[in-house]
Amino acid sequence: MKNLFLSTFLILVSCNYHVADSNSKLVSLKKNIVGFWGGPGEDSPVWKITFDSIYYFDQKKSYLYKLYDDSLVLYLTGYNVALNDFDVKGDTLSFKNEVGIKISAIRFENKKWTQ
Repeated sequence: MKNLFLSTFLILVSCNYHVADSNSKLVSLKKNIVGFWGGPGEDSPVWKITFDSIYYFDQKKSYLYKLYDDSLVLYLTGYNVALNDFDVKGDTLSFKNEVGIKISAIRFENKKWTQ
């Protein structure tokens, strides 16, 4: 009985650690993606990413998103898009689009751009 209790306790602690670790990575990623982003060589940003939405300058419209592990699900009008291998390293954001093509974006200085 004592071994069963100990085993159950260890499983619960390790599961909670994994969930907490995963949540802290998502919170860190969410903080890192907030800002203005555009393609390399662009003169102005394409997106403004906030904590819960992505504003598309060309459409003048925002869409909600949610992060899951290394994917971002974007809730577009009428359908959802999953962007996989979603990551930020320094001032470069990268992901694979819905057909697996790797996309990169660079960060633009926030003070220069408004919605």
